[in-house]
Amino acid sequence: LLKAMSRLYVFTAESYREAGALIERAIGLDPEYAQAHAYLAWWLNFQIGEGWSADHAADTRRAIAASERAVALDPEDAFALAVAGHILAFMQRRIDEAQDLFDQALALNENSAFAWGMSALTLAYRGEEAPDWATLEGGAVQPVSVATGE
Repeated sequence: LLKAMSRLYVFTAESYREAGALIERAIGLDPEYAQAHAYLAWWLNFQIGEGWSADHAADTRRAIAASERAVALDPEDAFALAVAGHILAFMQRRIDEAQDLFDQALALNENSAFAWGMSALTLAYRGEEAPDWATLEGGAVQPVSVATGE
């Protein structure tokens, strides 16, 4: 799966095919691995969003099924919850249910940049602004400078 992740974000047709094959291989090796299913859904999300899908309807169904499977396998995986939330929002326009999944993801990992980002995108779908760092509840989430570690 790690090799697939490195290929996923190159965004070339070749790297994308490789990433998909590696994700499918990871699922074949361990069908109970929640993150592999979450990454399949995420890969299909890009496949559709970038216009690379040969069968939009079939890939949408697969992405939904993969995201649901990931959450069913590990309902405490913040990444799987955030992917499932994005799939609900982006592909099914089920914004309120998506936000519930983001809330669950952030309750598990309040510093998940991925969950924050997908949640903010979903709020934008609804026409709302994402909260800024200063107004987050209790200030529990604090950005960390890569340069200083503070």
